[in-house]
Amino acid sequence: MNALFTLTRELEVLNNAGLHTRVALLLFKTMERFQSEANLSKEGRIASCRSVLDLLSLGAAKGEKVLLTIQGEDAEQVLQEMVTLFENRFYEDDNMQNTEF
Repeated sequence: MNALFTLTRELEVLNNAGLHTRVALLLFKTMERFQSEANLSKEGRIASCRSVLDLLSLGAAKGEKVLLTIQGEDAEQVLQEMVTLFENRFYEDDNMQNTEF
């Protein structure tokens, strides 16, 4: 029997535009590769990382912190992926040249 993990991590939004449509879509597409469920929360609002509209509803701007909660068998892998995305500003640069995901 596989263990079910729940992991949490506070993450800071580092990209200039905050959690906008392209970023929400990138998070959504990332979750398609995993079985775990992941949510971001901010100020009592909870958004599923499997819903672009939920993520946009958080209105997370640059410098704000969100709490990532992941539950599932591959939670550790999801955490690594999400931390990488946040730390790398969702691969956005000042000119928004890299828009592939």
